[in-house]
Amino acid sequence: MRKNKIYFALTSCLLTSFCLAVFARSPLPSSDRKSNKLHLVKKIYVEEIDGVANKHSVNLYIKQQLRNAGFTTTDKQVDADAILTGTFYDVITLDGDGSEPPPRSYYEFQLTSPNKVVIWKSKIKVPARLNDSRIETYVAEKLASKLFAAWRKSAKKAGLISN
Repeated sequence: MRKNKIYFALTSCLLTSFCLAVFARSPLPSSDRKSNKLHLVKKIYVEEIDGVANKHSVNLYIKQQLRNAGFTTTDKQVDADAILTGTFYDVITLDGDGSEPPPRSYYEFQLTSPNKVVIWKSKIKVPARLNDSRIETYVAEKLASKLFAAWRKSAKKAGLISN
């Protein structure tokens, strides 16, 4: 009986040591890895946004705002440091008191490296009060602002920017 207790204690210690060694060497959480790579992105290829009728004009607004934020946009995916993809969708409430609330609209964006690793993600809610002609510029401005803020945070962590 005493040998079984010693064997169990040794096995538990070895297993605990192994687990600690594995978890101590595990990579950074995915959010840290994403933000650490974002500062390397300068040139962005913008794919057409899914779910939007006027994809061309939305892409033009997005490219313009990205350039205003300091990024370079490319016409070829091969020339880019990262690829920006996006999706537009509405969320409609199906239950409730019978009144029809306006649908909530969202854009989701994702920036990936050429080897398909996600570098950055963001979701933008479109305010219901905006008229249709203003939505594209609102989303493009918000996207560029959020991306630049995340890029700046990544550059600070990498020691490229002070303040």
